[in-house]
Amino acid sequence: MGIFSGYSFLTRRKGSKGELFDIHPLVKLALKKGMVLSNRLGKAFERRRKNIPVSVLHRLPLPSYENYDMWATCLPHASRMLDLTRWEPDEDTDSNIAFHRAFVLWSVGWYLIKEGYYRRAVSYFDEACLCFHRFQAAEGRIDLLQLQCHAAEAYAMNSQLNEAVVLAEHVVSIQERRLPEDDTTLLDSKYYLAVAYAESGRFEEAIKLYEAIVPKVKRKRRDDHNSVLALQANLSIVLTMSERNEEAVKLAEHVITHARRVFTNALDLRLLRAQECLALVYAASHSEKAIWVFEQIIANYNKVVRDNHPRLLESQTGPAVALRNNGRVKEAIELFEKV
Repeated sequence: MGIFSGYSFLTRRKGSKGELFDIHPLVKLALKKGMVLSNRLGKAFERRRKNIPVSVLHRLPLPSYENYDMWATCLPHASRMLDLTRWEPDEDTDSNIAFHRAFVLWSVGWYLIKEGYYRRAVSYFDEACLCFHRFQAAEGRIDLLQLQCHAAEAYAMNSQLNEAVVLAEHVVSIQERRLPEDDTTLLDSKYYLAVAYAESGRFEEAIKLYEAIVPKVKRKRRDDHNSVLALQANLSIVLTMSERNEEAVKLAEHVITHARRVFTNALDLRLLRAQECLALVYAASHSEKAIWVFEQIIANYNKVVRDNHPRLLESQTGPAVALRNNGRVKEAIELFEKV
């Protein structure tokens, strides 16, 4: 390893779970060419390529915030695996392999949403749904419904608003007939429907859903649980969009008070999201506090996400919006031009 690192074939870096090595792209290309020339690829690989999702799925981390850093490492490998194992629509494929591939697509799509690659996420979720149908999954199958909820979120983030609302309503209508009203799966689906409503400008419907969901989630979990805080933060934004600024400020300040106690790491993305909601609410209320909060968020986002991450870019425009809302138009224009 020392020799490879010395010649820059490998780049050593620190990961959340220990030391990691990145292989130089030219080294990857040379290895691939060498394998082709030695006939290690070809028919042998073709026979085995469709089984790759089955083995890879068990090595991928679960799609959750706790594994967020690990996914940054796994994403290139998972994406490459999906490219290598892609099949034609009329190609004969074992239903079990299609099922495993659907879950890999689902996991990669989840991470892409969090990273702001909404268009790519939509394509992965669309293919995952097709894989489920190839697996001959029943229309109301629980894991298919959960997948469709995430697909609805991706549609909403990618501005495919009609598709997002239709799909989320479809899932909720099926689950309401089957599940108790306080079932966690149903509450999650209603959350995605509320997101779709809010993105579509149907603010009153979104607020009604959020206000129905929050008390039920509180009863199942404690008041300062991450899921409760996330719901309340989103609700504060929708209240702002509906011009109920006083309620929005009160709720956002309540969320940030609990979030700072729960998420002790200042760089935790969940805490940054809560701070972002507070800053947006302050900006809509023409409060000078918004500029200070946005500056804190930008400084922390710069430490944990890439330069062109959508969350960072949105935060960078935040102070300019706050300046404009407070009548400092000239300063706002200068800041917009910098961003």
